[in-house]
Amino acid sequence: MIMKRIGLVASTNGLGHARRLFHLGLGFTELGFNPVLFASRRQLALLKNEINDFKSNSLFEFMEIAQHGIEGPAWASSGYEIRVPDQDVIHKIKNCNLIISDNVIWPFNYNQAFVLFGHFNWLNYWSQMGIKYFPPRTLDIFKEEADLIEKIQIAFQFKSFTMDSERYAPKKILPMSLLRYQTDSLFPKSIGKNVTIWIAKGTTGLDQNILSKRNLDKKIEFKELETYQLINSKSKPSIILGRPGLGTIRDCLASGTPFLPIISNLDTELQSNVENLKKMSLYQGDTSNNKDFESNIFAMLKNDFLTDLWSSVWPNVSEKNSHIAARIIAKS
Repeated sequence: MIMKRIGLVASTNGLGHARRLFHLGLGFTELGFNPVLFASRRQLALLKNEINDFKSNSLFEFMEIAQHGIEGPAWASSGYEIRVPDQDVIHKIKNCNLIISDNVIWPFNYNQAFVLFGHFNWLNYWSQMGIKYFPPRTLDIFKEEADLIEKIQIAFQFKSFTMDSERYAPKKILPMSLLRYQTDSLFPKSIGKNVTIWIAKGTTGLDQNILSKRNLDKKIEFKELETYQLINSKSKPSIILGRPGLGTIRDCLASGTPFLPIISNLDTELQSNVENLKKMSLYQGDTSNNKDFESNIFAMLKNDFLTDLWSSVWPNVSEKNSHIAARIIAKS
């Protein structure tokens, strides 16, 4: 029997979009499907260890893409470049039985068997952040994608972290839980003996000076590490602080590691993520107030129940990746 081919197209903004599609793809392989992951060269390089861990080269195809439509702030900061996809990319997308996109619109131009996936889309993000700096051609593409999204039938959105904006939305939005990754079993179970805090700046390159104005306690050991590196760590840090991207938050929830968000610039997606943490009683504070930030660190370090709180939330907001894959197939 020929396995159906599922195309998984990632936004190139950071690592999180590609990483969760990779783990969703592992769920599809359990159901007998053949996934193709479309991601940037950098994303595929950062995923290399996880790809090798699961020997997924025999299960997956991997296709390199660039910025082919409206993307995120990393794309904007590098000049709003939009390239027409290579012919082999277009051919591969057209030959998929279903395209699952996290969270870009452009693949719909080449295959209408298409669903959106994630907790927001870039059209809504930019409608809130502002499009006044878009070059004329980029603005034209934004309008083209705004027309396209009305033709998309379904979006699957993470119900715990949906960004509050439905100005640009498919006809039907279905809620889903966060994905449990197969690599979650590799997370360390215990906190190290020394008080260690990881600083997770994210992989977009946008928040490199995230702690430049903070006066931090020299008795605490700070390490600049991203949360996906937990799978190679012998122990957990006491807390993780940094850019509140959903991939980072998901890893903290899955590993039971308390997270303290810091936002160096106004960003509607990141602010939305923080507000959702507040709704879940996982964060109380002000991400922009330096004094409040300092007190939050020490309050978190003194709170013996905080790790249990972060661990207890995870089973209620997450689901096995193959179960989510099966639901997408059933509804698409």
